[in-house]
Amino acid sequence: MKITKTTVTEYEVEPLIMKWHITVGQFISTRKRLGINSEGYEKCFICDKQFKDDFYPSFISVKGLGNMFACNECMKNLIQNSLIEHS
Repeated sequence: MKITKTTVTEYEVEPLIMKWHITVGQFISTRKRLGINSEGYEKCFICDKQFKDDFYPSFISVKGLGNMFACNECMKNLIQNSLIEHS
């Protein structure tokens, strides 16, 4: 017999507006060289889109997890939704 369980987790996410001068590839290789976990930074936290090594990511703050990366499309949507919520 096979069963499938699906877990849904909700996260509180806020955009962080800051300039980043390191590519995803540079960030991950530096963390690996220093022995720091780099899991989760190779893709967008929101949509799971895989990043290319030469991509400059956007930052988001995830309550309970800290700072994570987002793709440009998810960041635009997040900023628009944040502006609507705060108006």
